[in-house]
Amino acid sequence: MFKLRENRGVTLIELIVAVAVISLLSIAALTFIENGQDKVNKAMDAKRWATVRALASSLDMYVLDNAAIPSDFSITTNNYNDKLVLTAAAGGELTCAGVSKPRVPLDDGTFVGKYFASLPQDEQSTSPNTGFYTTRLTNDIIAFGSCTSYSGNSIEAPSKAKFPTYAP
Repeated sequence: MFKLRENRGVTLIELIVAVAVISLLSIAALTFIENGQDKVNKAMDAKRWATVRALASSLDMYVLDNAAIPSDFSITTNNYNDKLVLTAAAGGELTCAGVSKPRVPLDDGTFVGKYFASLPQDEQSTSPNTGFYTTRLTNDIIAFGSCTSYSGNSIEAPSKAKFPTYAP
């Protein structure tokens, strides 16, 4: 009834179709992998934004409750837009955005632990460097920011609290 075909191998058409299918699957996989990493990086930036906004809001709540800023922020010598890296311990400088910066230890126990659960830690930074900083904006406003950003844009959130008057 049925005649079995002799086993002669793969025809040229079958080979071309197989290569085309494998090529299309490879292109789709590479596109998915690249888009996946992009989404991970954007998610890390979103987490950084949430952290700096939470720090600013926590400081504002502290000031509302205590009518003063925490003693850790009683800094008069940081110039406008100078970044001070947030850390748990005093001493030395830490790197922020590739530049060595002084650190501000948040260790008095009245702010971190009560108004902010624990000192934040960016995934791309290693302790004691948190990957976050505080800075003095115009009008002495205290702002918090992230030392790194996937997008390259600044991640910085101002609070309503103010540093003591700048005294160089």
